[in-house]
Amino acid sequence: MLSLLQFLYRIRVFGLFLLLEAVSLWLFFSYNNRYNTYLLNSSNYLAGTVSESINSINFYFGLQEVNEDLALENITLRRSMASRRTSSNLAAEDSSDYQLVLAKVVNSSLYQSRNFLTIRVDPTDSILPGMGVVSSNGIVGRVKSVSEHFPTVTSVLNPNLLVSARVLANGALSTVQWDGEDPITAELKYVPRHLSVSTGDSVVTSGFDSVFPENYPIGQVTETELRTESPFHDTRIRLATDFTRLRYVYVVQVKYKEEKIQLEQEVIE
Repeated sequence: MLSLLQFLYRIRVFGLFLLLEAVSLWLFFSYNNRYNTYLLNSSNYLAGTVSESINSINFYFGLQEVNEDLALENITLRRSMASRRTSSNLAAEDSSDYQLVLAKVVNSSLYQSRNFLTIRVDPTDSILPGMGVVSSNGIVGRVKSVSEHFPTVTSVLNPNLLVSARVLANGALSTVQWDGEDPITAELKYVPRHLSVSTGDSVVTSGFDSVFPENYPIGQVTETELRTESPFHDTRIRLATDFTRLRYVYVVQVKYKEEKIQLEQEVIE
């Protein structure tokens, strides 16, 4: 305490100067309207700048919640659109034959030889191995194994996953398979040579495998070549799904899947 009093005594002159300076400034701005306006404008600008910075920070940390709300709204709209399908739309994607379950991506790989994802779901969603997984833009993969909260998904970026596909322009049935080169392209196989394939053609799901809904986007043709002796085109596509930015996906629950598979097995046997 004594040290503090000694310090204040030593700076008494400077302290008195600061006090008088503060009183002078207060009197100056209080009784001078012009400069008082400048002061108010400056203080408002400073306060507004600080508030804007705080709001920007709060907005950044609130993006996850915003994304979740948008994903929930997206799936609600998709289900609403599915319920409004009519018999006149049978040539298009038959959304009435499947349901979408929202899931959050909690882990994923991109540059391994066999890539996968881990997603989080509600235990009441009844996710089963073999179900398809899609994003808002295109297909993602197929559920491989399931725990109570965390299914693992075999990614499209895995050469073990073969996707039944169709070239939208000519209706050619084909197969999409990743060749391990990069996470944005894949091979389009078994398009017969008598059907033409062009750069920019859309490739969609065929719906024949009871995993993905029919006509769901897979990608677009980026290059194609027809060798002299080959019965099929050599074709590559750019995948519609950007796996580097996946945050939310949808698990596809196909209705009547088991019934269809059972009948097809009886025919094979």
